[in-house]
Amino acid sequence: MSGVLVIGAAGLIGRAVFAEAERSGEATAVVATPSAAVPDALVLRLSGSAVDELARLLERLAPDAIVNCAGRTSGSSGELWRANVEPVVTILDAMRTAAPGARLVHLGSAAEYAEVPNRLTDEEAPLAASTPYAVAKAAASRLVSEAAESGLDTVVARVFNPIGPGMPSTSLPGRAAGLLRDAVVDRAPRIQLGPLDAIRDYIDLRDVSTAVHLLASEPRLPHRVYNVGSGRPTVVRDLVGMIADRVGFSGEILESAEASPRSLGVDRQVAEIDRIRSTGWMPRVALADSVDALVTGVADRSPR
Repeated sequence: MSGVLVIGAAGLIGRAVFAEAERSGEATAVVATPSAAVPDALVLRLSGSAVDELARLLERLAPDAIVNCAGRTSGSSGELWRANVEPVVTILDAMRTAAPGARLVHLGSAAEYAEVPNRLTDEEAPLAASTPYAVAKAAASRLVSEAAESGLDTVVARVFNPIGPGMPSTSLPGRAAGLLRDAVVDRAPRIQLGPLDAIRDYIDLRDVSTAVHLLASEPRLPHRVYNVGSGRPTVVRDLVGMIADRVGFSGEILESAEASPRSLGVDRQVAEIDRIRSTGWMPRVALADSVDALVTGVADRSPR
């Protein structure tokens, strides 16, 4: 690739994707608001009124690929729709006008899938609009897939459970790491989380970024949806235990808080990754290394 435009480059996955794009060649970052994390990024809020502005940017940069990392994981139904669906409409409209030959890689989510009992979740698994977040992400992915049917070069990367530094407190790993680090500093005997018996597929942010780069740069892709996961099942309780060991917490971990609304009704979800492995990609970062990166990224607190 001679150039890639990363939209939403200040977010958790966007930062990793942009860093990988910069390592691999020419890259430009776009953010909705100025961000210290990506100080040289172009600022453009992708509402419907931004189609012409984005089209002018695409004409000027002529990127080979556009990666859409824009979105949010929490908020009201309206907020989730505006953050996850409206930017996709803007990007597709601008591409049709100014960059019909570019490839769009859109970051989807495993939350779009229904639970598939007793087997891995492949790309043909049924979708389920079980939460407002899943509704918005599924709608965005559907728009991207429909655009491919009308001639645009688009692909959806359905990311399972990303893990690494800088995770927000709205994510279970980020919340657990923060609470456990605080408990060690405060010498607290226990912390409280929601139920931890679900089984998830955790994928390191570094592996996500290399997968997205491959999907953006591979000349020919036989499919329009690819799972991006590790293919390994992890009980959430075991992950929290790894984080606790890493920060030196030996107290009690209660499971009495409410469950996350993002994953209601899905007890087990592990990616089938044969499709993306067929492109030559494979996950390389061990979960223990991901936990190290996560904990290292949690801001230190001075003892009181």
